[in-house]
Amino acid sequence: MKLSFIVINEKVVSKLTQYLKFLFLPKVLKSIFVLSILSLVISFYLFSDQIFHASMAKSEWLFFFILSFVGVTFHEFGHASAAHYYGAKHGGIGGGFYLFMPVYFADVTDIWKLPKGQRIVVNMAGMYFEVVYVVCLIAVGLFFNYQNLIILACIFSISILHSLNPFVRSDGYWILSDALEKPNLMAHGFFKIKQIFKPKKDWVKIDYFILLYGLVSYSFIVFFIYFVVIKNPNSILYFPQNSKKFILDLFSKNSHFSLAELGKLFIPILFFYLLFGLLKKFIPILILKTKTIIKNYKDRISVIN
Repeated sequence: MKLSFIVINEKVVSKLTQYLKFLFLPKVLKSIFVLSILSLVISFYLFSDQIFHASMAKSEWLFFFILSFVGVTFHEFGHASAAHYYGAKHGGIGGGFYLFMPVYFADVTDIWKLPKGQRIVVNMAGMYFEVVYVVCLIAVGLFFNYQNLIILACIFSISILHSLNPFVRSDGYWILSDALEKPNLMAHGFFKIKQIFKPKKDWVKIDYFILLYGLVSYSFIVFFIYFVVIKNPNSILYFPQNSKKFILDLFSKNSHFSLAELGKLFIPILFFYLLFGLLKKFIPILILKTKTIIKNYKDRISVIN
C-alpha cells in the first residue's frame, strides 16, 4: 500500500458501527438474505437486456459516481461493523494505491486475534453490506419508478461477484486465506509449484489444495495474457486512442456512458496492471543477477591478471 490516507477517522467510524452491528443478528441477517435474493432475481429478470447496454446521459454520470462511492464506503463499513460486533478493534476508512491501482480499505487488522469463523464473517461483511445497499437502491428505484437506478443496483451486484474471486487480493482471497489459515496464500501457492517435482512425503491434503490453487492462479494469468496478446491485441495497441476517445466523450455534449464501453478499457488496464506487477517483481531479481554476473566476471579477470 502506497500513499495511503484516511477519509473517515476511527471515531466517526466507531460511532456509526454501533448502530450498524444489529445487521449481524441471525434473524436480521437471514431476513435480509431472503429479501436480497428475491429482489435481485426479479430485477435481473426484468432488466437483463438493459444492464450491460443501458446508457446514461452526461447529466447522470456524477450521480452514478456518487452512488458508487457511497457503495464502496458502505462496503468498508461492513468490515468495520463486523469487527465491532465480535469485539475486535477497527481503525478508520481510507484509500491508497496498491501498485498503481487505487484501493479503498477499512483497517481491521485486529481481527487476527479472532477465531477463524469470525474472521471469515468479517471478510464477508463488506459484500453483505453491499447487498443491503443494492436492495435499498432497488426499493428506491421501484418507489420512484426510476429504472436507471434499478439497473445501477444490478451492476453494483455484479461487482460483488468480482469481490468473491479468490485469485485476486479481494474479499474472496482473504476468505479462503482465513479458511485455510494461510496468510499470503498466493505466495504459498506459487512456492508449492516450485516444489512440484520434489519428494512429497510430508505433504497433507491442504498442501495439495494449495498446489492446485497455485496452478489455477498461474493458469488464469497465462490464459489472460494469451487472450489479450494473441486473441485481442487491438485492445492493447489501440488503448491510447480508445482512452483518449473515452475522455473526450466525457466532455462532449449529449454524450452517453454504458458499461460495455467501459469494459473495452478494463481489459487492457488489467493487462498493464499485471505487467507492471510482474516487472516490479522480476526486474530487481534480474538486476541482482546481472550484478552478480558482472562481479564474477571481474573477479575472474583479476585472477587471470
